[in-house]
Amino acid sequence: MANVPLATWALGVDVGGTQIKSGLVGQGGGLRDLSSRSTPQPGGGRPVADLVVDHVAREVAARAIGPDRIAGVGLVVPGLVNETDGIASYSANLGWRDVPLRRMVEDRVNLPVAFAHDVRAGAVAEGSAGAGRGCSDFLFVTLGTGVGAAVTVAGQLYAGATFSGGEFGHVVVDEAGHPCACGRRGCLETLASGSGMLRRFAERAGSPVGDVSELLRLVEQGNAHAVAVWEGGLEALALALANYVILLDPALIVVGGGISNAGDMLFGPLADLVGRSLACRSSPRIVPGEFGSAAGCVGAGLLSWKMLAA
Repeated sequence: MANVPLATWALGVDVGGTQIKSGLVGQGGGLRDLSSRSTPQPGGGRPVADLVVDHVAREVAARAIGPDRIAGVGLVVPGLVNETDGIASYSANLGWRDVPLRRMVEDRVNLPVAFAHDVRAGAVAEGSAGAGRGCSDFLFVTLGTGVGAAVTVAGQLYAGATFSGGEFGHVVVDEAGHPCACGRRGCLETLASGSGMLRRFAERAGSPVGDVSELLRLVEQGNAHAVAVWEGGLEALALALANYVILLDPALIVVGGGISNAGDMLFGPLADLVGRSLACRSSPRIVPGEFGSAAGCVGAGLLSWKMLAA
């Protein structure tokens, strides 16, 4: 990196539906100083984008001098993302459309900004230095506030003709199911995401539960409503994964996001359900991501280093 000899780190920023994660990422994928804050949502849309820009500017300013000087920024966001033009095209959870986010951040911080889809960035992290390293054909799925996926085929990430590939959360698994924020009905996200499971529990139980961790504690305690919601989410996820396996035959499925922290409660039953659904063929291994919920942040930093090298 002859053009940035004094800079040791890239700033990786992952904007999620409920949290913005930021951290310093080294050229090999090492992560330091990971922090998070709640995603501001003052009615959604452009005001959220403006507050994201403010957040990135503060993170960069805090390291303007000294040994943690930043070479560039990697910024990743959910929804539909035009990575070529740097535009956040659409996010159901954040309410924005056609926001020129890369240019907005570059204008504020005066640094080069790599801009990408959050889940595809997570696949970069897992494929380069995590659970998918050495595997040329794998699916990376994130289970968090929403459900997303990134497709790696023959060693290359596939974004699709309109940068919309991998919108796994909006695969319909129940045509008579709940309306989804995307405008469809019965999407996987309404059943298998954290937000979807919390909403369904509140509907069944008549009162809300604080977060997914609390929901999982109720599952372990045998709460009938929690068990029904959890098992329904796993069944929907298994059906969607089995259909993906039939279509593209991945060697591996890597699962990340906050819900992947459920560990054996998730991976054992999910592998069994996918295997049963496939019936006529073997199932690929289903493994947890090595970076957990930090995968998008690490991938954002790695994309920044890749851009700087180019």
